[in-house]
Amino acid sequence: MSTATLSAAEIREVDDRNVSVEAFVDQSENYFTPEFELIQKGEKPFWRMNIWALLIPWFWSAYRGLWLMFWVSLAIDVLAVVCLIQIFKYGPLLAEAQLDPSNNSTLIARYSSWIQIFGWSGAILFVLGRLWMGSVANSWYYGQYSRWRINSSVASGISVNRVITASLIIALVAPLTFYRASQQRLDERACLSQIRAGEEVDRLYSVHGVNTVDELLPVLAAEQDRLATRLGAIEALSELSNEQKTERSQIRKAERQAGRDIETVERFEAISAKDRFDCAFIDDFPTLARFEAPAEVRFRRVPDEEAIAAGRANATKVLRQ
Repeated sequence: MSTATLSAAEIREVDDRNVSVEAFVDQSENYFTPEFELIQKGEKPFWRMNIWALLIPWFWSAYRGLWLMFWVSLAIDVLAVVCLIQIFKYGPLLAEAQLDPSNNSTLIARYSSWIQIFGWSGAILFVLGRLWMGSVANSWYYGQYSRWRINSSVASGISVNRVITASLIIALVAPLTFYRASQQRLDERACLSQIRAGEEVDRLYSVHGVNTVDELLPVLAAEQDRLATRLGAIEALSELSNEQKTERSQIRKAERQAGRDIETVERFEAISAKDRFDCAFIDDFPTLARFEAPAEVRFRRVPDEEAIAAGRANATKVLRQ
C-alpha cells in the first residue's frame, strides 16, 4: 500500500497489489491473457470455446470460483438428464401397453409422445447447454476478473477445496433428483396407509412402553392370549351374571382390537424401505423437494329448494365440496 499526495489537505491511499491476469488466474495465463484481450476488444467470436467449460462445466467453474456458472451449468445438465431418464421410465410402460394394442391405444399414443418429447428435449438441452456454457465461460470469467481488480475479496486463482465443495453439492442434489425422475409415483392411498400405520405404531409404542416392532409384537400377542384365556373362562360358566356378560362383551371388543393392532404392526413391518422412501420423496415431477398437491375440489349437483319454491320445477344448484 502506498500513498499519493493530491494536495496539502488530502492524502489518498493507493492499492498497489498485483492485478495482472497472471495473478488472477494463477494457472494458464498464456491461454487467458489473449482470451481476455479479445473479450475486452469485443472481438471474441461466439464459436471460440473453453474446452474444459464445455466438457466439465461444473468442476471447471468451481475450480475457478465462478459459482454462478456452476449453478447454471448444474441446473441445465440435471434438467437435461431428467428429461432423458423419462425414456427409460416410460419405455417399459410403452412395451407393456403394446402387448394389447387394441385396448391400450390411448396409452400407446401417450407414452410414445412423452418418450419423443422428453428424448428430444433432453438431447437438445444437453447439447445446446454445453455449447453455450463453453462459449460464454471465458466472458463470465473475464467479468469476474474485472470485479476482482476492484475488490480483492472476489474469488480468484484455483482451489481444490472449491472442487470438493462442488462435488458434495452434486452428490447431494443429483442422485436423489435422478432417482426420483426414474420412479413412478406410488398410489396415494398406499402412502396414506403407510402414514396411518406409522402413526398407530407410534401410539402403541407409547401405550406399551416399547421402542421397536420386535418388542411390540410379543407384548400384543401376550395381551391377546390373556384376553382369549379370560374369555374362555367366562364362556365356560353355565350361567353368567350381568357383570360377567358385560365383562365378556368388553373382552371380545378388546380381543378384536388386539387382533387389529397386531395386523397393523405386521403391515407396518412389511413395508419396505424403498416404499417408505418413495412415499416421502417421489412426486409427479422430480424436483429435489416434494411439493404438496393442492386440495382436491369436488362439485355436487343438488335440488335448489329456493328456486323450486319460487315455481321453477326441477331446479338444481352446484355445491363445491
